[in-house]
Amino acid sequence: MFVSGGPGTNSIAVLDFDGTPVKLIGGEPGASSMIVDGSNVYVALSDQEAISRIDAVTLTEVERFPIDPYVGCLDSMAMAGGRLWFDYGCHDPYNNMASLDPDTGTVQPHDGSAGYGPLYASSSGAPDVLVAADGGEVSYDNAYAYDVSGEEPVLIGQLYGFEGQISYLNDMVLTPDGTKLITGAGGPNYVQNFAIPAFTHAGVYDTFGAPVAVATTADGAFVAAAPYHESSVNIFAAGNPNPLNSIELPFLFEGVQDRGLAFNADSTKLFAVTGFDDSGRIVFNVVDEPVLRPSTLTLNVRPTQAPSGFPIEVRGTLTLTGGGDPSGKDIQIVRTNPDGSQVTFDVVSGSGGTFEYTDTTEVEGTNRYHASWGGDETHRGSTSPSIKVLVGLPPQVLVSVADFAFSPSIGHIDQGASARWDFEGPSTHTVTDSSGLDRFDSGPQLPGAAFWVGFQAAGVYPYSCTIHPSMTGEIAVPMMATPRVGGLETEFHLQWASTEIVGSRFVYDVQIKRPTSGSFVDWRTSEKQARGTFIADDGAGSYSFRARLRRIATGRASMWSKPVTISVQAMMPVSR
Repeated sequence: MFVSGGPGTNSIAVLDFDGTPVKLIGGEPGASSMIVDGSNVYVALSDQEAISRIDAVTLTEVERFPIDPYVGCLDSMAMAGGRLWFDYGCHDPYNNMASLDPDTGTVQPHDGSAGYGPLYASSSGAPDVLVAADGGEVSYDNAYAYDVSGEEPVLIGQLYGFEGQISYLNDMVLTPDGTKLITGAGGPNYVQNFAIPAFTHAGVYDTFGAPVAVATTADGAFVAAAPYHESSVNIFAAGNPNPLNSIELPFLFEGVQDRGLAFNADSTKLFAVTGFDDSGRIVFNVVDEPVLRPSTLTLNVRPTQAPSGFPIEVRGTLTLTGGGDPSGKDIQIVRTNPDGSQVTFDVVSGSGGTFEYTDTTEVEGTNRYHASWGGDETHRGSTSPSIKVLVGLPPQVLVSVADFAFSPSIGHIDQGASARWDFEGPSTHTVTDSSGLDRFDSGPQLPGAAFWVGFQAAGVYPYSCTIHPSMTGEIAVPMMATPRVGGLETEFHLQWASTEIVGSRFVYDVQIKRPTSGSFVDWRTSEKQARGTFIADDGAGSYSFRARLRRIATGRASMWSKPVTISVQAMMPVSR
């Protein structure tokens, strides 16, 4: 890919198809319009009144053609009839057409009707046809088709601007077979399609905004168009006015630049130039598989906390945008273990694109699940977001869920441990957090099901069955303190959670009751750390601590944990 910067610049950036810089070709003053013809790249040098020829293999300039006195802005070029056609006069309303024979270096002017820095278009499928159009400086732009097989161009078709309703032309391309002209202009707010050479109207491509750049694939099967000041590109199947695909590029204020779109030869990549970034530079974007419709994979994993060996239900749906049957597609479900190793499970999507798999986790720690699909001939592949599953030790307490009670009604577990509820029926029940934290909800479960939740923070967590509200229970998680007995200078280590908080949804609150106080007061609030140290600050006596987990957005919290008490002695006994 060759990218020029226009008047005032002095180089051409060469990029590979991934957008990686390959070389900067210097000494090209005012490099503007460019044409690739076989292994040659012709570059209009608007600041030196010349056209250079660059070898596309060695990426070096091999020849420079002076074009004096036919000088101008050199806004546009096209190769047709074995000659290179360009504008001169720098936006004069008339007589702006000239040609260069690259074999002989001969430059000659021609009588051409297009003005105002005309745009040119040609196609290898019609090598002797040249289309010229007014350069976008008038409210209605005229367009002309020429036969350039002879020494002088012969007019074979004409479009008056008021007939085609082309206002302030930005870009135009001929389809590869040379039978259609595709235009993007300030008006109307869609891409127009004209049959050549008669310029009869042949349809539109609806961009919902004035298009500034258009491009076609090498086989003519697809058209790309970008509206003014938008960082998006619409892809159309040839002849269909409705977008097949809409590609969102990283947002930049000015969006896609005029004439800033191109496909590679096999249509597997779309290149788009957008501007400007915070440093005032244009940005080169590479879009893979632009002509394929997007697909979407959604994934649901339950439970997201489970003991080792517990079954994990992985379910998802493949959706194909723009139509198509999502059933019968090969889906890969991937589990990433805590050590980074991966295990892949192959499934086939069923009716409606749904799929499922039951895994059994064995590795303790954070496991992650995602699904991927490789795509097909009409749709791009996709990957679902990753979902974390925390796998821990086997449950520390087992709770029976039967008609109509939880047994035991209060389960005592350590920080970082888990509780499991076994649904024994015969009725359907739920295990639902009733503290307001919204941390867990089994949903309705039939007899034989099981539900598992891990608890990292000290507190008392009430829950109930939403189907039978009289069924209630609690999970109690204590604070920890070491040592439990010490002196006035002893550093006590207090722990109110097994892990520190990551994210912004929850915090820990810790309270203290000192020897001379009859009630608890705040000690550490809105805490994200899991532990802290304490040295007696109220003399000798008993100090009690309790903690809870609180949701920031709502202020709802677990109940306070059972207090843990440390004893501070004025004089510690001496061991003999």
